[in-house]
Amino acid sequence: MISNMLWGEIIKDFQEKKMPELVEREIHYPLEPPIKRAVVLVGPRRAGKTYLMFKAIKDLLSKGIEKKCILYVNFEDTRLTGASVLDLNNLLNVFFEIFPENKSKKIWFFLDEIQVIEHWEKFVRMLLDMDNFHVFVTGSSSKLMSREIATSLRGRNLTYDVFPFSFVEYLKAYKITSKKYLSTMERSKIIKNLDEYIVHGGYPETVIYRHEFEKILREILDVTIYRDVVERHKVKNVKLLKIFFTARSEERR
Repeated sequence: MISNMLWGEIIKDFQEKKMPELVEREIHYPLEPPIKRAVVLVGPRRAGKTYLMFKAIKDLLSKGIEKKCILYVNFEDTRLTGASVLDLNNLLNVFFEIFPENKSKKIWFFLDEIQVIEHWEKFVRMLLDMDNFHVFVTGSSSKLMSREIATSLRGRNLTYDVFPFSFVEYLKAYKITSKKYLSTMERSKIIKNLDEYIVHGGYPETVIYRHEFEKILREILDVTIYRDVVERHKVKNVKLLKIFFTARSEERR
């Protein structure tokens, strides 16, 4: 059971949060989706789904939307361990208790990794039934697959697949412009970055923390195995699975 005090803390924390600097992505989705449709971002872990949410929030703020009309919640926050769909109803109550004037305004809810909450779709459908809510959801593709989303939300979704950086996005992150005509030095620089891109896989964090890419990739692999593949498919021999993944990744180098 998540207390109202904790929900209030999470809501207030977001109000004080500064949005990070972001790399422009090639994927775009509506900030005001068609009525009664949730925008769902699905993709592998650490592919940049959260940052796409932050980009949408920054865009809303730049359009003059008050931050108190926006809420972002990361459901992998350890403070929310054990939360249930009933707790989500309390979240809504506390949100309106803090901002009672919002009941008559348009509201944007960004619910990150909500698939960890059993029966999360009931809460999202309830929000969609309230005419003033725009709802955005992310989920790791191993747990929240497109066909499952459509079934859970009864077709009331606009689903976008999110992948790690394309090579163009990767270059853009390093402020490198790909042009039709290149000097020998420019071409050499792009080829060097292509070699790194192939090894790194285009995960945004390997761009931000370039010298820590091996550690980051190991973490992504561990999370993918232990929290996604094993849980979803009920794998018993986890050690063998990890050896297989490691061997396959070494072959690709």
